[in-house]
Amino acid sequence: MNNNKGQSLVEILFSITVVILVLTGVVSLMVKVLNVRGEASLRQKAGNLSTIIIENQIKEKENNPEGFWNTNSLNNQTWDGFSGFTYDITKELKNGQDLNVTVTVKWENQTLIVQRYFSKKGS
Repeated sequence: MNNNKGQSLVEILFSITVVILVLTGVVSLMVKVLNVRGEASLRQKAGNLSTIIIENQIKEKENNPEGFWNTNSLNNQTWDGFSGFTYDITKELKNGQDLNVTVTVKWENQTLIVQRYFSKKGS
């Protein structure tokens, strides 16, 4: 007869080790997925804020044509409903007729830059 008393204990320890390794991999993957989803949500919120700012610039061009074409910049501005986000607006006049508006949204060491080109032609 064979003496197999210790073999089942080794098999159990090996099985537990394999299960722990698999679970560790699954948990670390889940944590990374949640982090990526959180970052994507913040980036989407920054995109929404930049869209609002650009739309306001379009409205300003239509409602206040003389004031719109000045090149005053705004820095470290905030918007209700977007806590933790700040934005800058930079206007650069080109050829006396064209304006390049740059909106820079900042949050948690991240930055999103959106540019919009405006022209006096046709307005």
